[in-house]
Formats: sequence, structure tokens, C-alpha cells
Amino acid sequence: METTDKLKKEKNHSIKDKALEIFSKYSMIIILVFLLIAFQAMTDGIFWRPLNITNLVLQNSHILVLAAGMLLVVLLGHVDLSVGSVMAFVGAIAGVLMVNQGLSPWIAVPICLLMGALIGAWQGFWVAYVGIPAFIVTLSGLLMFRGLTQVVLGGQSLAPFPTTFQKISTGYLPDIVGGEHIHYLSMILGILITALLILGQWRTRERRRKNLFEVESMTTFMLKALFIAVVFIGATYVFASYQGYPIILILLGVIVAAYGFLTNKTVAGRQIYATGGNKKAAELSGIKTKKIT
Repeated sequence: METTDKLKKEKNHSIKDKALEIFSKYSMIIILVFLLIAFQAMTDGIFWRPLNITNLVLQNSHILVLAAGMLLVVLLGHVDLSVGSVMAFVGAIAGVLMVNQGLSPWIAVPICLLMGALIGAWQGFWVAYVGIPAFIVTLSGLLMFRGLTQVVLGGQSLAPFPTTFQKISTGYLPDIVGGEHIHYLSMILGILITALLILGQWRTRERRRKNLFEVESMTTFMLKALFIAVVFIGATYVFASYQGYPIILILLGVIVAAYGFLTNKTVAGRQIYATGGNKKAAELSGIKTKKIT
């Protein structure tokens, strides 16, 4: 009898530990799901309407792009307070080039991207080589580039931008398949992305198993794969029910994939993690932390 009670307690304890482990690992996703359900309930079903979701993506995509760029800064243990002001300044330069000077977006956009990279490198120099804390450097950048934006624009708004440039933020993936009530090309693309994500998870699991690392059970993997499929195909269906994937969402996906590859599959990415985790240890192991920063 005592043995049976002991086994029951151990089983209950094991289930509790497993639940806590799952929650701690996927807490952000679980909280996000609950928030989405709550918003859907509080808005009487309006929140998940295709038009509303599409508008949310179009209106907030620039924030997501900035957040992706901030990933490397945060991994290194720094903070960038100037990111919004730099975006405004580079945007002002883009407006002057395209609206006032009549420059093609295909030329203006690379110029502005190069300018943003140079600004980042300039601020990084003061942090890495001079030793000034990132908080101070980027706070100065915030004030400086906010003022420079006003100088460049002269307090005026610039318009209209070329149609080609506007389509980046307002355009949609063309439906070459020819769907009538649903955007078939977006659905096909969403299913392919889902399959690639699940395949990537499976290959990672198999590689870890072959190298004798601990891996999740097949049941856990299947549940995770099912969750990925439901989320991505469900979201794709929502977009496909309106006008399909926004172009800016596709660009965002490419940016996220590029950052994911950089941080997980390259030497530079591993060095970034090492530098952010322990700078001294990274230096002793031969990593040039100043160049990484």
C-alpha cells in the first residue's frame, strides 16, 4: 500500500515538473495565445477578422523589423535607445532622395540601408573601442538624430512617394494561381513554410539524438509540430481570406530567417552568444569581442 502511494506521488510530482518545464520553455507563446483569445472575446469576434489582422501587420511591421535588428544588440548585452531616431533620420533622407531629388527607389533604398549601417558602426565604435556604455552613446544618438531629422525635413512632410516604394508597405503578394474567394498562392506558400519548419525541427531532433543528446519524446514533438501547423496554416488562411500575404510580411519573414540563420548556423552567431554570455571568457577563448560588438 505504501509503495503504491509512493508511486502515485512520484507520478504526480513528475507530471507537475513536466508541466512547469513546458510552461517555462514556452511561456511567451502560451501567454500570447491567451491574449489573442482574450482580445477575440472582448471584441465580439472582430479581432481575428482578416481585414483587421492585415491592418495590424501593415501598421506595425516597421516595429517588428526594428525588433529583429535589435536582437543582436540585446544578445550582446547592450541596449540601443537611438533606433527610432535613426529610423526617422534615414527615412527623412529617403524622402529627400525620392521626392525632392526624384531618385529611383532601387537606388535610394540601398543608399539609405548603407547609411543606417554606417550609423550603427559609428555608434558601435564608441561602445567597443572607446568603452563608453551603450546607454550613453545611444542616448546621445537619440537626441542628435532626432534633431537632424528636423533639420533635413525642415519641419515639413514629404509626399508623394513613388508607387513602387509604397507597394513595399501597402502591397500584397499577387495571386498568379487565380483564386476567387481565397488567395491560393498565399495558402500554398503558408503550407510550404509550415512543412519546412516542421522538417527543420525534425532534423534538429534527429541530429541531437544521433549525437547522444537528450531529446524530447515523440509525443511531445508531434504535439509541437501540430501546434506549428495550426498556427501557421491558420494565420495563412486569415490572410488568404482577404488579399493574401502583405509584401512587408514576406520581407519580415526573410529578415527573421536571415537573423535565425546568422545566430544559429554561423561562427559569427556563436561568437555573439559567447560575447553576450561572458565577455571575458569569450576574449580568453580567442574571440575578437570588439569586432563582434
